[in-house]
Parts: sequence; C-alpha cells; structure tokens
Amino acid sequence: MKYIPFYTDLLKDGTMSEVLLYGLICIMSKKSGECLASAQTLGEIIGLNDGTVRNVMSSISKKGWVEVKASGNKRAVKPLI
Repeated sequence: MKYIPFYTDLLKDGTMSEVLLYGLICIMSKKSGECLASAQTLGEIIGLNDGTVRNVMSSISKKGWVEVKASGNKRAVKPLI
C-alpha cells in the first residue's frame, strides 16, 4: 500500500475519476511504459462509459498527468507523474 499517499496527493488537484483513471493507466503501462487499452476497456474496468473516459483523459492530459499519442485510430497513453 505504499502508493496510497501519492494518489491522495493527486486528489488535491483532481477528481476521483481522474485519479482512478490515472492509477489504471499506471498499472496498465508497467511493462511497456504506455497504456494501449481503449477507452471502452478502461471504462469497463473502472465503471465509466467510454465517453466519460475520453473526457477524463482529456482533463488529465491538460493537467500534465499523461501524454497521449495518437496514430490513426490507435492511442498510447504514457503516465508522466
């Protein structure tokens, strides 16, 4: 549970949905450094619809938490914090 203080610090600047999505992206990017999961897949895991995931992704990208690289219809998300 050593990561809990880090994520609670994020709550000072973000919503619970932003922190949940960021945490999931971090977990899913452990091996390659990037999360390649679709908005639908991410949403199914954390209980949000894919439109909400896209909005939250845009928000955490603007906050500098992640870098989103798009190529065609594929997207790679890299955690930056």
